[in-house]
Amino acid sequence: MTNFAAMTNISHSPRSSDRTASFARQAPLRVALCALLLAGCTTGGPQGVGDRAGRQDPATVSGDVSSSAVLRIADSLRASGDLTTAISFYRRAIQIDPNQVKPYIGLGETLLAAGYANQAAESFRAALSMAPDNADATRGLGMTLVALDKPTEAAEMLNKSINTAPSPRAFSALGVAENLRCNTASATEAFKHGLALAPEDLDLLNNYGL
Repeated sequence: MTNFAAMTNISHSPRSSDRTASFARQAPLRVALCALLLAGCTTGGPQGVGDRAGRQDPATVSGDVSSSAVLRIADSLRASGDLTTAISFYRRAIQIDPNQVKPYIGLGETLLAAGYANQAAESFRAALSMAPDNADATRGLGMTLVALDKPTEAAEMLNKSINTAPSPRAFSALGVAENLRCNTASATEAFKHGLALAPEDLDLLNNYGL
């Protein structure tokens, strides 16, 4: 998910009491956040999220099928843009083996892309309860906290993810979090670090140029 765009020219001045002006300042950030959450998915996402929807039904998957096999189906569905059915298969993979971390991460990322941030946070936290230092789960929770308008908590999680495994996605998300906190200089630095890892990433270039 490299489309976590954000403005870098937000003022460092203290927050205004005028909520209308504050909303106008942050509107481009929120539009950019929506773009990031949909990154990696084709247009025409799910019509709704449920355990049984789409072309395939995970309830028909035999109990003899491994969690890893179901996870591969879920990953493929998500890559094709079928978020609804992918969510169902991630949940099925968890039912088969609730001790595997990857299905929780995949479920969290897909729920976040589909706009279900609270459920995504639960899934990422479940993953972190089993693997506290997992960079993907930490980054995912950080991105989710941005979506939940909790930029301070988000920045903490994203910095932890970056310290473990630096990635353009994490730096992009951190830039958004810092902008939401009106930390323009820190946001700019985050975007610069992201570009150092992915110099031709169009989303990061746009973020840095805004």
